[in-house]
Amino acid sequence: MIPTISILDRAKALSVLLAVVACASPTRSAAQSQDPCLRDQVLKCWHMVGAEGTAPDRVLRMVRSLDPPGSTGNPRKLELVEAIENPASDRRYIVRQVQVDCDRLAFREEAMLSGFSDGTAKAQPVIDSEWRPVMEGEQGQPVAAMIACPAPPGVSTKEHRSLLSSSIVTDAFRAADAVDWVRKLLWDGLVHREMTARQR
Repeated sequence: MIPTISILDRAKALSVLLAVVACASPTRSAAQSQDPCLRDQVLKCWHMVGAEGTAPDRVLRMVRSLDPPGSTGNPRKLELVEAIENPASDRRYIVRQVQVDCDRLAFREEAMLSGFSDGTAKAQPVIDSEWRPVMEGEQGQPVAAMIACPAPPGVSTKEHRSLLSSSIVTDAFRAADAVDWVRKLLWDGLVHREMTARQR
């Protein structure tokens, strides 16, 4: 059975998306500002859905749609990626394929794999494949649902599209390449140095 979700929870999820946009905006490059979603390249459209921790043990979460451009079906298919910085861990990222029911704002996991520092990736068992409210998700599911689904009540399609465009952090066809961008440019590279300089 798919759980239902209240209007209040929808508002909470939207507020999380707004917070993520505020964090993601400084990381966008000039090329990314053109929005690959508008060019029907959804597989290159990675949105930031959460971040936590401090160097050298940070985690950044991104999501992209796995549905064809213009698709309006329900449930939606997404790929959630968790980039892991911890130098003591061989695991560099986790990829979760999930379904999101936009009518009830619920999700379930379909598949999971881990990527390692030696370049290999290994499928992992899905512990819980039952439908759950997105607000119970701990890997960015509340924001991912806002990205996957149509504009919620009270938000125009134009406003919703603007939020989605602002949350884009990188464009890459492979999840491993998106994680590599996060590690090299955002955590260790130019963007990291610029943001550190602003804080001084």
